[in-house]
Amino acid sequence: MTAVAALIFLLMFLSITAEVFAGSFGFVLPFSAMAVFYISGLYGWRSGILAGVVAGALLDLLYGRTLPLTAFPLASVGGFALLWTVRGSMKSYLMQVLPGAATGLLISAEIMLYSSGEGGFSGKTFHLSQALSIILETALIMPLFVWAMDRAAGFFGFEKLCGVKTEITTRTEVK
Repeated sequence: MTAVAALIFLLMFLSITAEVFAGSFGFVLPFSAMAVFYISGLYGWRSGILAGVVAGALLDLLYGRTLPLTAFPLASVGGFALLWTVRGSMKSYLMQVLPGAATGLLISAEIMLYSSGEGGFSGKTFHLSQALSIILETALIMPLFVWAMDRAAGFFGFEKLCGVKTEITTRTEVK
């Protein structure tokens, strides 16, 4: 159990660091949302929602946002991952692109909401074309992210997302 907690902590640390690094160059790449999806698919929705709330709070803190909204969409990615791994299969490329697009949609909706609120963004700076580019980028990056994480998990002896069982009873049990 401690090895799983260490893996979750390391994955979230690396994804938040990569997201802030990309954000410092003006790119919106929601690596933390993809990590929350991966964690939720493997270790259950409770772990994913907790990781999403903590990652969202840290991202809002690191970006200096006055209106902390990031925790809600990241936590909702955790719930979405449960539905996806129960209903779908992560073994094909298309089945990894679709949740990637949905994850990008949740994140771009949060950015649009933030840019229209009292945050640091101007409501006129974030356009629909930017939202579509985030959705497309996340849809294309999600399969690469899952592939890389599954390779790393196989190397370290952890369970892989592409081999996850799709029975609802095994995904929702308390461990």
